[in-house]
Amino acid sequence: MSRLVTGLFAAAALAGLTAGFALPHDGTPAFARAAEPSPVVSVTTLPALPTPRSSVAAPQTATPAIYPTAVPAMTQPASTNVNAPPGSVIEIAGAVGVPTMLTLKELQRLQRSSLTLRVADADGRNRFHTFTGATLRDVIALAQPRDVGGLSTSKRAYALVWGVSGSPALVAFPEFESDFNGKTILLAYIEDARAPADGIAELVVQGDATRGRFIKAVTKILVVDPGG
Repeated sequence: MSRLVTGLFAAAALAGLTAGFALPHDGTPAFARAAEPSPVVSVTTLPALPTPRSSVAAPQTATPAIYPTAVPAMTQPASTNVNAPPGSVIEIAGAVGVPTMLTLKELQRLQRSSLTLRVADADGRNRFHTFTGATLRDVIALAQPRDVGGLSTSKRAYALVWGVSGSPALVAFPEFESDFNGKTILLAYIEDARAPADGIAELVVQGDATRGRFIKAVTKILVVDPGG
């Protein structure tokens, strides 16, 4: 009996051993074949997983439009001649095509001329003074005088020059026309390296021995042509 059992165990062992060396269909023993590598799957080839979303969308707050609470009132610029101090603006009017108002800055844009004169001062003493400014002829030319200038008409034309004092001085065109006397007559905004004490300009007439026609703080120039 023991032999029978021993034989059965031996037969079983032999069958198991034979199974372990079973040949595959290509004839290569199973234990001799190299293990086949497992396929590698890259995470980059996988489809992206859907991101979980909240079941309730967050409310969006609209940015309110900003409007001005009030529209600023439109104001008109004030005229430079309104409430101007006396003598700070010079008016050119009369027989001119373009009546003009001159400020100090506009006067200074004209060609500058200078005169050194020996005149009697208020104390009666004669002293030398240097005056700088624009010529009366250039100032009048800005207003485009009508029918004046030249030998035929300048002999009868003249300008009345007023200052803050209210007393005018007469300057005939032949005094400063080149065809006649050709004198330098200034609206001086500098006297002895200083600005005039009154107004923006003073009438200064070359050849005058006194200050009788030296109108301070000139306010108006009226061009007159009696025959025009």
